[in-house]
Amino acid sequence: MRLKHKLIVIVLTVCTGSFAVCAGFFAVKTNAFTVRMATENNVRQLEAKDYVFSQMVTDTRFDAMGDIAMEAYLKYQFRRCFGEGYALLKNQDCLVNLTEFEILDPSLYRGDYMIQHLKEGQTALMMERAVSAFPDYRVLLVQDITAYERETAGQMREYLIACCGILAAAAAVLYGILGKVLRPLGVLTEAAQKLGEGDLKVRVLVKGKDEMGVLAQAFNQMAGQVEGQVEDLRLLLGALTHEIKTPMTTIIGYGESLLCLKLTKEQQEHALMGICRGGRRLERLCGKLLAMVGMYAMAPNGDGRCGAEGRSPDDGGKSGEIRDKRAGEPKGNAWEHDAGAEKSGQINRTGEICLEPAAVEDMFREAAEELSPFTEEREIKIILEVEGEPVVNADRELFVSLLYNLIHNSVKASRPGGRIWLEADSEKLTVRDEGSGIPAEDLPHVWEAFFMADKSRSRSEGGSGLGLALADRIVKLHGMRADIESQVGIGTVVRVFYGKI
Repeated sequence: MRLKHKLIVIVLTVCTGSFAVCAGFFAVKTNAFTVRMATENNVRQLEAKDYVFSQMVTDTRFDAMGDIAMEAYLKYQFRRCFGEGYALLKNQDCLVNLTEFEILDPSLYRGDYMIQHLKEGQTALMMERAVSAFPDYRVLLVQDITAYERETAGQMREYLIACCGILAAAAAVLYGILGKVLRPLGVLTEAAQKLGEGDLKVRVLVKGKDEMGVLAQAFNQMAGQVEGQVEDLRLLLGALTHEIKTPMTTIIGYGESLLCLKLTKEQQEHALMGICRGGRRLERLCGKLLAMVGMYAMAPNGDGRCGAEGRSPDDGGKSGEIRDKRAGEPKGNAWEHDAGAEKSGQINRTGEICLEPAAVEDMFREAAEELSPFTEEREIKIILEVEGEPVVNADRELFVSLLYNLIHNSVKASRPGGRIWLEADSEKLTVRDEGSGIPAEDLPHVWEAFFMADKSRSRSEGGSGLGLALADRIVKLHGMRADIESQVGIGTVVRVFYGKI
């Protein structure tokens, strides 16, 4: 049974019970009122007739009469004064019976009045009063009140019919009111079914501030949380797939070198260390990506160092394509420095997100180094321009992943032989290219997960539409801000504003 029908049945049951109680109360009170009015009227009649009767018999001399003569005289006067409906009693005997009923046992009479229901369906009201002039004699009034009871029963039938009509009208009105009141519940039920079927965008309109409005608001809040969690899960799964490509490529490349090439001992150690570094980086990336989408808590210490140990930022890497306009020559080798860090035990292996000062230039170099196979294949020049020595408070691996995604998008959008500028100062960093650009109508959506402005190019190059979505999460995680400008055929500029430390 539906809730609306249940409520109608409950309300009608309560109303019917209330009407029944009221009807019973009304019947009892009406009957009592009828009997009381009849009794009071009959008492007055008895008093009047008794007075007349007493006056008539007291004026007569009974000294010369015998008992039989006196009794006969009293009977005669009784018939003259009282008439039909009365009986004259002496002790337990009925001397005169002017009623339509047979009086069998006068001793059964008790109280001021008595009501007796007869077999023929009649009801009689009986009242008794002693004759004031002759206390040994009593007058019994017997009145048929069947008509009164039938009138009362008729009134009760009319009352019940009126109650049934009122209940029917109330049921119709209640059905309409409950239908309107419970309509939002039906909308909520339908929305919940759609949510269960996978429609995470479903919401209900909140009307009013009553319980239904609060319930609708709670449903919308729940649906939003479910949508956010599912979106986080999709982003997590996509990000894991997206981000493990680079360390997996490193591991596979060094593994194939060990299997297929004849290497010196030093080169073998170099390859093995590269495999270990790639595996550890893969492990850390998984934990940090989980933390980034809210499945693990971010746990930096107050001093910006990680766990029980800090870690030193890498110096950066060398790519044959990077030209440093500030320093003139590329610095060091990112791979060699990272190996030294592994040996010193300074790399955080817990997978925690750790914010610590990191040089922007070094992270630019590391990201560019990881992308060197792509840039070399397409003969793309990466130009690094850094003013001063900007430092950001960041998780190095996640921030390198951010830069990697931004540069990788520029590489995919650039023509062979194109150029990409990596710029940084104390306020912001910029990745600028001369690529195909993004249409203006797509710019508001580029930060959304799985959105691809150029779907044919993205799919042909193995894109998933997660690069900028992941970059946006990393930027927000660091409390920074990013924007993007693009023109079709001219290129794209992405800026990340981090301010001064």
